[in-house]
Amino acid sequence: MFTIKTIPFGKTTEIKLINIHTGEYVAILPDFGCAINSLILKKGDKLFDLIEGSESYDHLLLNGLSEYKGSFLFPFPNRLKGGKYSFDGKNYEFENNDSDGKPNALHGILNDCKFNMVRFEDFYTKAEIDFSYTSSGIDSQYPFLYQVIIRYTLDVNNGLSIQTFVTNKGNVSMPVGLGWHPYFKTSGKIDEMMIHFPNSEHIELDNFGIPTMKITPSKLFKLTDSVNDTLLDDSFRVVENIPISEIFLFDSDNNVKVSIWQENGKNKFNFFQTYIPPHRKTIAIEPMTCAPDSFNNGLGLIKLSANEKFDCSWGIKLI
Repeated sequence: MFTIKTIPFGKTTEIKLINIHTGEYVAILPDFGCAINSLILKKGDKLFDLIEGSESYDHLLLNGLSEYKGSFLFPFPNRLKGGKYSFDGKNYEFENNDSDGKPNALHGILNDCKFNMVRFEDFYTKAEIDFSYTSSGIDSQYPFLYQVIIRYTLDVNNGLSIQTFVTNKGNVSMPVGLGWHPYFKTSGKIDEMMIHFPNSEHIELDNFGIPTMKITPSKLFKLTDSVNDTLLDDSFRVVENIPISEIFLFDSDNNVKVSIWQENGKNKFNFFQTYIPPHRKTIAIEPMTCAPDSFNNGLGLIKLSANEKFDCSWGIKLI
């Protein structure tokens, strides 16, 4: 029922995991951090294009990388104040690469690194494809030895799920946070859709996108409300004591509901960021294991001991 295709994509390749019976597929860019470049899922007899990616290699270089379209974010998602952090008595510094001159490091270092496909398995009603990246340990910004495996699962009944495995391969502890940066769409403008958030707390951010450490119960989209002209570039912490939390996007014109779910619990996706770009044709809903600047404020920071590993999952399905 499933197959994989490797397709030329400019100077690189795009790998598609395809359900040949339904036409559903996920397209991945392994040479660019295993980014999700496209996702097609089916409801009824209609296929929906759910992820905004890069139409071509040139478009990827021009806009896709700077906008982190579909990117995997590691070893931290979101922002790191001044690019600086301390861990176990040592000081480190990432390059400041935030937009509009903000003095931050943004979204980690793996979004333009090459992952290798290491496994494909077809279980008839679902298929899995694994990609692997192993660090050299010589990067002064983050000089730790680790392996990341990303598993994409395309399921007949449950859409796409993405499981990330992180293993500390070194002999010292390492700080870890991770996230994803998909831009969602169905049709038309996001303003015309409705949205529902899980029970969560709002993390106040300063003008540079760094938490002020003021955290309050969120009332935003606690009920299912229209997006309208709401401005979003906000961070949240999930407070529901359940294994899985969900954000729902409702497209009434097409009678479709998109569920973006994420695992909650220890070393799981207990945070999320939302952002609507100025063109308002898409919305970024970003599952994260930690808050912005977690290497400094500790909100959700994972401290992985030598030889320790963890995994966390999130996914997308149509209802």
